[in-house]
Amino acid sequence: MAETLAELVPKVQNIFEFLSVHKEMIYDRVRTTAYRNAILKVVRPGDVVLDLGTGTGLLAFLAVRAGASKVFAIEKTNIIEVAKANARKMKIDDRIEFITADSRSVDLAERVDVIVSEVIGHLVVEENMLDSIIDSRDRFLKPSGKLVPSSAEVYFVPVEAKQVYCEEIEVWSDPVEDMDLSGSRDFAASNIYLADFKEANYLAEPQRLLDLDLTSVDSIEMSLKGSYEVTRNGVLHGLAGWFVAKLFDEIEISTSPSGEPTHWKQCFLPVESPVDVRRGDIVSFNFTSRTMGDDVEIEWQIKSDRLGLLRRSSTNRSRTTLQNERSFSLRSLWLNSAATRSSKALARSLVSM
Repeated sequence: MAETLAELVPKVQNIFEFLSVHKEMIYDRVRTTAYRNAILKVVRPGDVVLDLGTGTGLLAFLAVRAGASKVFAIEKTNIIEVAKANARKMKIDDRIEFITADSRSVDLAERVDVIVSEVIGHLVVEENMLDSIIDSRDRFLKPSGKLVPSSAEVYFVPVEAKQVYCEEIEVWSDPVEDMDLSGSRDFAASNIYLADFKEANYLAEPQRLLDLDLTSVDSIEMSLKGSYEVTRNGVLHGLAGWFVAKLFDEIEISTSPSGEPTHWKQCFLPVESPVDVRRGDIVSFNFTSRTMGDDVEIEWQIKSDRLGLLRRSSTNRSRTTLQNERSFSLRSLWLNSAATRSSKALARSLVSM
């Protein structure tokens, strides 16, 4: 098995200082509208709110709009300077206390009524969200307080995905300048990719493998298992995965192939080589996630009852000693151009105070 050069959870320092990353999130209409609706519903006049990982400040600003008397806006990167400038521009900086730090090293002067956060990775866990949310929930939230999001679900399904498989993996079998680069192929097949899927790609019924209650979870490690009965003949290229985040009451964000497109897209976990499957075959899938300091290690295994082991992979890489290094989801590398359409109109409707 090749050592994985992790792209979904790469080791990049301070990627969330890049404004382009935040642009893709803010102008994702599905994401931002859902958070707006949830915050306006959960935050009451006079509430004290914590915005965990404030970024450019949008969720903090929405909390102020909803009537919060005070917002603690915590952000560990220098993008917080953009949030401060935005708050000054809108003349609401007197109601927001900006804190540049890792939330786990912060002490607040008072407990809060609401914690809002959007540190959700493409598979929920890979931005190391659990450690920060659990810590903030236990130390800062009032007993009657609310979390946004309150829970998350993760789904997986075996898929036939010839196009993405050829573009990301099979392409390495093609010589370049008469040179054989096929040694790259095993590395490519050991990675996780972002792609857009349709229900037509499914080879079985999707299964919810994780139901994460953020109000009570106390473990930052996950072990998920699924067993799928293939519903049609086809070619198995791997598994697709996505999440549904419950923000508040009925308000949620879904990155399902059957929902509206988002910047998160879906994740693709490939097999080593495509295999023919038949209706009635059983495909099993194991997925584990471990937090190691500021690193998140993901491992997965795909098997067939008829064909045996099809893939065993890990996003773990040799650890380096760079100070303050952290694994991040490189959202900015897979841009969703639809998310930026009508961006000025969306900005006016969501940000103007």
